[in-house]
Amino acid sequence: MKNINSTKGTQIMQALLFIFTAILPTIAKQNVPVAQRCTAKITDIPGQELFYPKTNNSAQTFRKSLYWDWTKIDPQSMTPEAIAQTFKERRKKIKNNDTEFLIGGAISAHQAEGNCTNNTYYLWEKAKKDDPACPSIQEESGIACDHWNRYKEDLDLVKNANLNTLRISVEWSKVQPRKPTQDDDGFDYAVLQHYDDLCEQAAQRGIKVVVTLHHYTDPIWFALEGGFEEQKNIHYFSTFCSRVFEALNDKVHLWFTFNSPSGYSSLIYLTNVAPPSSFKKLDKKLVKNYKETNDKNFLIEALKKYKPKAKDMVTATSVLKNVALAHVQAYKAIKQCIGGQDSKIGILKNIHQVDPWNPANLLDKLTAFVPNELNDESLFNFFTTGTFRVRIPIPWFGKWVNTSYHHPDATKSLDFIGLNYYSHRFMHNVEKKMYPGEKMTGNKNYTVYPEGLYRAIDTIYKRVAQPLDIPIYITENGIATDDDELRNEFLQKYTLVIAKAIEDGYPINGYIHWSLLDNFEWGNYNKHYGIYKVDFDTMERTLKPGSQHLVDLAKETFAA
Repeated sequence: MKNINSTKGTQIMQALLFIFTAILPTIAKQNVPVAQRCTAKITDIPGQELFYPKTNNSAQTFRKSLYWDWTKIDPQSMTPEAIAQTFKERRKKIKNNDTEFLIGGAISAHQAEGNCTNNTYYLWEKAKKDDPACPSIQEESGIACDHWNRYKEDLDLVKNANLNTLRISVEWSKVQPRKPTQDDDGFDYAVLQHYDDLCEQAAQRGIKVVVTLHHYTDPIWFALEGGFEEQKNIHYFSTFCSRVFEALNDKVHLWFTFNSPSGYSSLIYLTNVAPPSSFKKLDKKLVKNYKETNDKNFLIEALKKYKPKAKDMVTATSVLKNVALAHVQAYKAIKQCIGGQDSKIGILKNIHQVDPWNPANLLDKLTAFVPNELNDESLFNFFTTGTFRVRIPIPWFGKWVNTSYHHPDATKSLDFIGLNYYSHRFMHNVEKKMYPGEKMTGNKNYTVYPEGLYRAIDTIYKRVAQPLDIPIYITENGIATDDDELRNEFLQKYTLVIAKAIEDGYPINGYIHWSLLDNFEWGNYNKHYGIYKVDFDTMERTLKPGSQHLVDLAKETFAA
């Protein structure tokens, strides 16, 4: 008989050895305030002190060192006119390289277009609405903002707000609603024509379109094939990307393959609030009934019965690796298309800092290390060395993960890097913790933390942009609130941070705000991020008073 206690003891010893030889040297280098570790010169706004002085190594002082003293920053430096001066200088500098500085708004297909009825989220919302086990799903996306039918009106809104950019996503499940076969490629060319019309209308208004090819949603047929849980399915995605590129190439300014790969895998397998990438674990009889009848109610019933594995770190890591590989393959496929060599292709990387509440507390450091290792370091290493590696020996995640995979083309698969940034959190005794005094937003997971954007810019620059010599775009940043004073404060501070980062030498080529419109936020309509308010009864759009800072900033930036 196997000696269970002996086996467990060996595993514990191996884990401890792994922690002390591989993990501790790594986490010892993490969570150092950007004020200390930044090699780019940090020039204070004239006459101002931005960072709290460090006097000792106490936990309280460590936490304070992650913040700026906003009482010592001149309010005049946060005006649209002041910030626009820096943006205009950056715009002038990069225009010499035929690159335009971008200021825009963003939407995604499932959240704004409406009637996305062929993707996995459509089924998930119907299955999990009002399910106590999945409290995040309170509403269905339905018609959303009806952007599909109102895109011309929405393009006018972009123009009226003085913005020069609209970020959209192309809905894979609409473009390719059927699994490709030998006789049918599965594409709906009328849908591709719709996106072409949108891009043409944008061009007529002087608006640049940037396209995200995957924003969290998968076609139903792709999930039935195993989704991104299976590496063999990657070719489906690269074929889709090539076809969309061929249809829209001459009208798209920038291409993004994936929106937040780590967000995609984590939402599914770690927090269990999103539909599984693969439907192969669903009730086989109900799946068989769907395939025979094409009645989606069978899949909805299967998802109601589906009980996801809690904190499935192993599958989360595997899917994240496959998504990273899918990016490389899609990049190569697009570059091989006519006009592909002249295109600019990148990926959107979300950063949400996780800091130890007490840097002297090993447990705090370990629990901060885990999300940073999985969500950030794995992808940073992949794109700069070609090696995807995750090493997490933490038993409460089910299994100890030690994954390594190398792709020689990964280091040549980014023309730029997109940064999505909202907020941060601390970890204390395995629990999430917010810093006292931070202002809460309408998203319970996010506080107002503009300093974090500077830290994120520094991180993405050091770990990706600088090694690869590529520019950075701020591709998502925004606040969920109905408080216009708070929205104004948020925009003032976060855009000031971007201006300061540009002045400090970081190669930032644009800012895209999330979102253009109040929209569906993955389970409800209660989080209002939009530059424009949407009345979901009448679909009327209205500029929010709190958005005026961004409107004025864009006007000043693009003024002759």
